[in-house]
Amino acid sequence: MTVQAFYDRLAPLYHLVYEDWEASVGRQGEMLASLIAEHWGPGAHTVLDAALGIGTQALGLLANGFGVTGSDISVGAVARARREAAVRRFPLVSLIADFRTLPVRSSSFDVVLVCDNSPPHLDTVEDIRTALAECFRCVRPGGGCLIAGLDLNQRPLGYEGKSGHHSNQDEPTQTNDDEDLLNGDVGDSWLISVALLHS
Repeated sequence: MTVQAFYDRLAPLYHLVYEDWEASVGRQGEMLASLIAEHWGPGAHTVLDAALGIGTQALGLLANGFGVTGSDISVGAVARARREAAVRRFPLVSLIADFRTLPVRSSSFDVVLVCDNSPPHLDTVEDIRTALAECFRCVRPGGGCLIAGLDLNQRPLGYEGKSGHHSNQDEPTQTNDDEDLLNGDVGDSWLISVALLHS
């Protein structure tokens, strides 16, 4: 099964990955808005969500006043994101595309966002380089890319194993100026790694 077909089939159920998807949309929107303002300033308002999915991050950013264009390889996921935006009366511009070949003009967004473990779907180092170069092509000078993914090597925060002890750290860890590890938002339990890359 292709990646596209997998996410097409998953789209109607994807919200079930979250304990409370609606609440997660709100929390992720606030977290991302704060990160964008901190790293790219209060004037950064245009975002390309290059891994739109069903709109989890895009909807949250739209609710915080950002202009968002969303793109995803999955027709089913984009259709779901469009419906979710329409219900909320949010002006989501959406495209169907692979983030290695984004059909948008160069230097047209303040920030390009890639979340929910999309990069691991790329098969080679060259694919990853191509995707990052394409994301940076879309960013205005002084903008950047925000890439976030679940650390699937960690159990959920607060998870109790057979011993009854928590299995991993409860506090976020900062590794350097360009990469922050934050408490996750999938069920408010997974550790999320966020890379902030400046153009």
